[in-house]
Amino acid sequence: MELYEITHQKKYLDAAYEGAKQLVLWTRSNPFAPDENILVNKGGKVDGVFPGRRFESDSYEWQEFDMTTKIQEQVVPAWHTSLVGVIPEQPYTYVYGPIMLFHQVGALLRMANLKDDTTLRDVAYNAILGRYNNFPGYYFNSFETNVYQQTDYPLHPYLEINYNAVFYNHIWPHIAFLQDFLVSDGFYRSNGKIDFPSLYSPGYAFLSNKVYGHLPGTIYHHENVWLWLPKNPILTQEKAFNHIFGRNDQHTFLVLMNTEDREIETELYFNPGVIKWNQGQIYPLEIIDERGNIEKGQFENGALKVKLPANGILTYIIEGLVQKNIFESNAPISEEAVSGDIPGFIRKDYHQPSLGTLTGMTLQIHNDFKDVYIYATASEKETRRVTLSYREGEEDWKALHDEQYPFEFSFRLADPNATIEWKWEAIDGYGGKVSSEIFKLQ
Repeated sequence: MELYEITHQKKYLDAAYEGAKQLVLWTRSNPFAPDENILVNKGGKVDGVFPGRRFESDSYEWQEFDMTTKIQEQVVPAWHTSLVGVIPEQPYTYVYGPIMLFHQVGALLRMANLKDDTTLRDVAYNAILGRYNNFPGYYFNSFETNVYQQTDYPLHPYLEINYNAVFYNHIWPHIAFLQDFLVSDGFYRSNGKIDFPSLYSPGYAFLSNKVYGHLPGTIYHHENVWLWLPKNPILTQEKAFNHIFGRNDQHTFLVLMNTEDREIETELYFNPGVIKWNQGQIYPLEIIDERGNIEKGQFENGALKVKLPANGILTYIIEGLVQKNIFESNAPISEEAVSGDIPGFIRKDYHQPSLGTLTGMTLQIHNDFKDVYIYATASEKETRRVTLSYREGEEDWKALHDEQYPFEFSFRLADPNATIEWKWEAIDGYGGKVSSEIFKLQ
């Protein structure tokens, strides 16, 4: 699919489509849930997916541990806990069951639009909608529990999350593929009229999907719109729709996507701490339906009445409502800096355990500033204390200290074009001291 979107050669789309159909057949054909209500959490407890716990960072050995969870019995429709529509990690790890990270959903939605295939759309929706109320952990392997669907599931102490365990390195990939799902659903429902540029994120293992936000996109006839996903922007009694925001230097954009087969008629209230509307000001409103038809309206004092068609999409453009960029200026980073070879990266392995592998890099998402991030792989087993000495350009040397793992430092440059010189010093558990050479980050 990525090859097709880069080259627009039909042969790649056709090949991706064949692969998608095989994936769908595999994930949708079994195991079916019975068409009835079932009792979950029998006896007030649920056995865990794993036979024990792993307590060593460098060992896969299971150690004996009570992996049961106490939770109230409940009668629910069997489809609530169905395993259909989500994939196992890999065929050979099916012993632990399906997982919650279905990273193919964005690609399935974009392909559903290009191939006019509603089955791919339905599979993508089924993999996401209604699966969980919070971060649900990883594996799940039973019709007979809804423990991972509880709102407070990941909020317990780590050793009390026993059904499938929570892998903290999966949280960011989980956020990424949900973002990919939302943006791709907007693309699908608008027939490509809502489209944001993406970069391919080749995550570890198979956790690969698109990420967004580095360049502006298009919402119908409006170009240079930046994707915006603020926290808690809307107050509403309805939960059966998804949304994405956009913004430019003239307007605020809201895309609503109804996930139910019923019309939603409600009023939304825009949180003034997030959406910076002016009390008493009347903003012209443009409303675009899924066919591209435009209606005019008004937005006033944070309230927006919506009538969202069943399984439909509506786009609201609030004219003159400007959301300022949080950065110091509106000058985005140049495309050359995004796509070119940036020399601001260094990595070196040392045979001294207290140094480990040192990595230094510059991070830039804006022309006006640049950040530096430097870290070591050495843990508290090898290292007691580290010191980073650095200087910016020809300025005096400065020192930063860290006595707790992970050993890492980050700081912002006053001059984003300056060269950084730095060296790393580590003290091991016996008081021995070892230093790196001096590195330069361009």
